[in-house]
Amino acid sequence: MPYISKQEVKKLVENLERFGLFKVTTDKGTEFMATEIIDNMGDFLEFRRMLAPSKYSDNAIIDIEYISETMMICKTPTTTYTIEALYGKKEPIDRGRRKFNQVEDLMDLQYVDDNFNMYFPELDLLILPIHPALLGKLTITEQAQIKRIINVYLYGKEQSMQMCRTVCFQVRLHDDRNRVYAGIFDLEHGCSVTSKQIFEEYMSVDMPDNILVKYRAFQTHAKEFMKKFEKLQNKA
Repeated sequence: MPYISKQEVKKLVENLERFGLFKVTTDKGTEFMATEIIDNMGDFLEFRRMLAPSKYSDNAIIDIEYISETMMICKTPTTTYTIEALYGKKEPIDRGRRKFNQVEDLMDLQYVDDNFNMYFPELDLLILPIHPALLGKLTITEQAQIKRIINVYLYGKEQSMQMCRTVCFQVRLHDDRNRVYAGIFDLEHGCSVTSKQIFEEYMSVDMPDNILVKYRAFQTHAKEFMKKFEKLQNKA
């Protein structure tokens, strides 16, 4: 079977640039999500996953069938990939160059979209995910730094943790020990999948002021968010 031209693969990729999340299924029974799809060597597809290793088509694309504006079927000689675009892309903010050497470097309320916060009353825990678009454009070096934080510090090396992901912070709201946790947030299923305690009140004694202020800001914001949330619930 003849291969389609690289121009046709390029046209497919250009069409997919409008979207920010994809569901990919194969005729081999596998399924995964991607946050970006690009061409690799002109006729292969690379399925990029936010802060996780990419997946690749197992061979060159030989056929493309457009089912709709948001669904297409791509075939290699051995595998059929069905790609479904789930929603449009939100362009990340340009925040300039940064260094992410420790998890606290991600602890910035500018990176949090309160619409995605999750409260678990049985745990007295508010989860605040770091939103990829608000985190901003990341250089290759910055991505590698965040991946290292996730893999080494937040237990993200296991194969089961290789999904489209970001970091989240988890704040206990009624806690004399003022505990704060960090974890991996699964963007594919919308949930936190790991949790590691990173702050407790006794740690504030020896903590640098520029780090302590970040924890205080998240704790204050979490409590203010819950007050607004409870008011809305009472009105409903």
